[in-house]
This record gives sequence, C-alpha cells and structure tokens, in this order.
Amino acid sequence: MKRFLGIFTFTMFLILTLTNYYSYETESYQKLIDPSETYIYEFEIPDDILNDNPKLLTLLKKAAENNKINIIRTMSYYDDEKENSYTEAYLFLTTDTRLFEKINFVEGYSLNIEDMKNPDLFISTDRTSSDNQRGVISNFGGKDTYSIHVMDNIISNYKYAGNYRIEATSKEKYDEFVAFFNNVSSLGLSFNISSGISNSYI
Repeated sequence: MKRFLGIFTFTMFLILTLTNYYSYETESYQKLIDPSETYIYEFEIPDDILNDNPKLLTLLKKAAENNKINIIRTMSYYDDEKENSYTEAYLFLTTDTRLFEKINFVEGYSLNIEDMKNPDLFISTDRTSSDNQRGVISNFGGKDTYSIHVMDNIISNYKYAGNYRIEATSKEKYDEFVAFFNNVSSLGLSFNISSGISNSYI
C-alpha cells in the first residue's frame, strides 16, 4: 500500500509539474507576441479603394518620422501542414523603443533604427540560415514561431490596410501623428478614446 501511495504521489507530482510548465510556456509566449504593453495606441486602415495603394505606406512612415513615434502591425496564422502557429510583426522605428525590453535573445541582437533601411532584415524564434536574420529570440521551449520584420516587408505578404499599433511618449504626441498623417494622406480620419486606448479609423 505504501508503495502504491508513493508511486501515485510521484505520478501526480510529475503531472502538476508538467501542467505548470506548459502553462508558464503558453503565458510567456502570449506575453512575448503581444505588443500592447508598450504600443498602447492603435488605429485601423480599412480595406477599401482609398487605401488600395501600397505606396501609402511611405506616407505612414513619413508621419511616423515627423512625429518620432514607432509603429507595429502583427498578424497570426496557423499552418495545417506544419501544425504550427506563426505570428509575424512588422516594425518601423524612428526613436528608442521599449518593445525589446521583454524579449530575450539566444544569440544576435534586436532590430534598430538603422535596420529600418533594409526591408529584408528580421529576428525570429526560429534559427535560420538567412544572412538577414539579426537575432534569435528565446521561445521558452515552445514550438510556435514569432518573428519581427522591417515594416517595408509587409506589402510583400499582406495588404497595406489593417490594424496598426503605435508607441508614443504621450497622448499629445500621438495626436500630432494623427493630424500629420491626415494632412499628408489627404484622407479623413476620425479619432476617439476608449479605456485609455486610442483608436483611429481612416
């Protein structure tokens, strides 16, 4: 009986340990791929005829540079053949960012402002043979893939229209970005605040 209880106790200990580990792994990965902690403002560019021109991305970058804010857009999908989830972030930096404060690197380093000039550069949780990979992100032992690319690369895989998030030093700075982008794009832009998050719709 004592032997049975010992085996049972040890088995339950292993189950709880594994459960806690996988829970930690999942929570850590979700925190890794979620930029909302630092990129708290957001806006949407609708998928319509007014925004069908990918060259408008140049105007978006111009507005970001003029107002010293950073932009990120994140997309996720599941590959049935590989049975793996992929999250791709597209980043445009004009100033210092806090995004990489929560990211640990196995090797290499993060993207910086100078890297924004090369649309092919990226960092990822997967180690690849590409010379354009600047760093390998720690993935907490998970199999899902997270990568961050330079913003220019987004139009090679997705439409310009979509949801974007902004890192700004203040609400005023974000408002200035909205006003400037409205002027350079010649498109109407409505603005509202909800629960501390700024949502703009072109």
